[in-house]
Amino acid sequence: PQGHRLSIYDDLGRRYAACWPGAVTCQASVAPPTNSSRSYRAYVSTDVPTPGPPADIAAASNITVVTNVGYTGTIAVSADRTQVWKRTAQRS
Repeated sequence: PQGHRLSIYDDLGRRYAACWPGAVTCQASVAPPTNSSRSYRAYVSTDVPTPGPPADIAAASNITVVTNVGYTGTIAVSADRTQVWKRTAQRS
């Protein structure tokens, strides 16, 4: 939808990415604290607040949980706008 943005937030409301309207993918590198887990979700919305998540949500991805069992590097999470919309349409 016109004017909507793709964004990625964790379960604490921290925004990791906010991509401009028209972006097909949105990517962020995340690094949960050692020996802990964080949950991440992508949103299609008109707002991208900090902290989040957005209030005007048109669609949301499934939650992805990343557990750091002692690794001290980072991983990348990304969301594809077409996949977020497909999942939302299937729920209707």
